[in-house]
Amino acid sequence: MENGDSAAKKFGGVNGTDPDWLLLTIKGYNYASEVVDSALFYLADFRSDTAANHYIVQDWTIVKLKNMGRVDSLSFTLSSSDVDSNGKMRTTAYFCVDQFSIEGTGGIRKQELNGRLSLFPNPAEAGEQMTLKDFPGNDGHYFIQAYDMSGRKVFERKAASNQSFLLPELLSGNYIFKILDKEKAIIGYRKINISQP
Repeated sequence: MENGDSAAKKFGGVNGTDPDWLLLTIKGYNYASEVVDSALFYLADFRSDTAANHYIVQDWTIVKLKNMGRVDSLSFTLSSSDVDSNGKMRTTAYFCVDQFSIEGTGGIRKQELNGRLSLFPNPAEAGEQMTLKDFPGNDGHYFIQAYDMSGRKVFERKAASNQSFLLPELLSGNYIFKILDKEKAIIGYRKINISQP
């Protein structure tokens, strides 16, 4: 962006007057995968008529999403003013996230599952029976959702407490299992390692 190369242009152009930009769009979703709110963060912005206001973010910067409210998940999308004739972005598409934190009651209502609920076995094998164990005497009904490490939901099913359910044939790797109540409010989550039998 600063100097340009054979694939992407120099932001601002030769004279520094091109209104170029690189934008990170952050969307927050609720448990039903509906967009709750979104936030825009310009990683580079040359749209101002005043050259002194042009910038390319080069240092760690805090992006606060507190106003987004209670969300279940986030997605990140990059877009740029520098595109080819097919609309494909030419600017190198990457950004870094570090020290991500959740504050207050936003996001997951309860964190890692505690003594009330347990999900086992962990690690587990694809196609194996899993059990969501609740405290004795409770016959609660829940929803189980599993997400791969890219944030893609790979399965969802209803589950009764203290009964087993069959894991689908998932690829080996780590998955985040979210436990939701019957109104689909998040109770907690557990990281489960899945391997092939």
